[in-house]
Amino acid sequence: MVPVGEEDVLLKHITYVSSRKPMTAAAWQDVLCQIVMAANALVEALGGSAPFLGLINSKCEIPTPNNPGS
Repeated sequence: MVPVGEEDVLLKHITYVSSRKPMTAAAWQDVLCQIVMAANALVEALGGSAPFLGLINSKCEIPTPNNPGS
């Protein structure tokens, strides 16, 4: 049911904020991220924490868009 006077309302489509796409990592960056992720997992498994490894590990994660609802 469409309210009176709103028959011609157009919806705007969602657009990207930026046209830039994430760059792919170089081979050495992939290796560094894998080593840091493994070292961070090992330290956490032993009950410790390493803030520096956590910082580097967070830089290796590529943010994904929100997935509202399921």
